[in-house]
Amino acid sequence: MGFVEVVKNDTCFKRHQVRFRRRREGKTGYYARKGLVIQDKNKYNTPKYRTIVLVTNRNPICQIAYAHIEGDVIICAPYAQELPKYSVKAGPTKYAAAYCTGLLLVCRLLSRFCMDKICEGQVEVTEMNTLWKTLLVSLAPSLAIWMQVLPELRSSFGGPEGSCGWRLVYSS
Repeated sequence: MGFVEVVKNDTCFKRHQVRFRRRREGKTGYYARKGLVIQDKNKYNTPKYRTIVLVTNRNPICQIAYAHIEGDVIICAPYAQELPKYSVKAGPTKYAAAYCTGLLLVCRLLSRFCMDKICEGQVEVTEMNTLWKTLLVSLAPSLAIWMQVLPELRSSFGGPEGSCGWRLVYSS
């Protein structure tokens, strides 16, 4: 059998459907996003919160968001550039900066929902307060990490570990 050149003519390109723009750019995995965003049907328009951790070349960003029909709604988003205002001298691209940004995220989130007056946090370093545990469970969102290469992945786990005190178990 001889060599046959594959010819793609106009009819082939008329039927071709391109992927979504963010999928073509490699920014969004829509199958994983569907699992993070879709809420149970018996919860009736209750937002499903998720923690988004973006580690850019300059600084890590932690966000709390929920999906809306017009697009995602970001509730609060602290940046690591804001840490020097709180006298934190961690390098902006390090794990410690991501951890402190996660702590800042929780402080802003609790003050936004007026939950900081309900529980002041842990005053003594003994054991966790049960009320604080219930608050963390009620605010425990799912984690969405931006598509990254493996060396940057370790600092992206610093955000949720700092925000909710999660002890994340992951393998490299």
